[in-house]
Amino acid sequence: MVQDSPVRIGTVTCATLPEPDHDQPLLEAALARAGHEAVPVPWDAPADLDGLDLLLVRSCWNYYEQPNAFLAWTAQAASKVPMLNPAPVVAWNAHKGYLKDLEARGLSVVPTTFVEQGTESGLEVALGSFPGSGLVVKPAVSAGSYRTRVFDDPADPDAVPFLAGILADGDAMVQPFLPSVRTVGERSVVWFGGETSHVVVKKPRFDGDDESVRFGGSATDEERSLLEACLDGLDDVFYARLDLMESDGRWLVSELELIEPSLFFFKAEGTAGRFVEALERAV
Repeated sequence: MVQDSPVRIGTVTCATLPEPDHDQPLLEAALARAGHEAVPVPWDAPADLDGLDLLLVRSCWNYYEQPNAFLAWTAQAASKVPMLNPAPVVAWNAHKGYLKDLEARGLSVVPTTFVEQGTESGLEVALGSFPGSGLVVKPAVSAGSYRTRVFDDPADPDAVPFLAGILADGDAMVQPFLPSVRTVGERSVVWFGGETSHVVVKKPRFDGDDESVRFGGSATDEERSLLEACLDGLDDVFYARLDLMESDGRWLVSELELIEPSLFFFKAEGTAGRFVEALERAV
């Protein structure tokens, strides 16, 4: 794909967005300036892939509702049209069990206890994994703040039924609540085309909350190294967002977003254009 060769790019989305996608208009405008066309492709509604040169997974923000159907769709669509990020990467990243893979490779991640669907006892044990700390409880397949709740007291009588409710539909995860997210915030490092672009700082977003985001400047050397270590061994990744939380003076991996992260083009002027330029070089 070169700048003087117009292409049609299918931006993978969903039929009904749960919230506005602030990246999309900036991306469409940048593609148009470069002479290309963006075509929205909802994964959960009939879509014509004929004539598309590339699929770019962007705002499929309801995939957690039908994860198996979504992964089947991405695999089938990628067999017809090249996809970024690639379908195998999407499949690996869909379940947050990937955090265990990162930890096994020596990366420092937010401590996590995973609870598999079908667990009928021992929920109190899982909720007691991090004594002396509040807890964050959420599904292992989720996006945004879906069914994510903070319990200041692990013995909260609502905690067990809340966890059981998640397990009725899939796997769950329990993490300690890190107070730094209310003070320092969560740093999100945006990366595409082989290099870091910019950083945003987010304040906590739990079930029903709005998201607070501000521009956080450029990535530090430590953040670049962490992101590169997370991506090591993953093939053909074009974009990523690494979310980091601070604990006891060090940064821990909260999430490595490879499926549908907001890249916050609107918080860093010119990034949508650089994204398209990188896309032209990469494909």
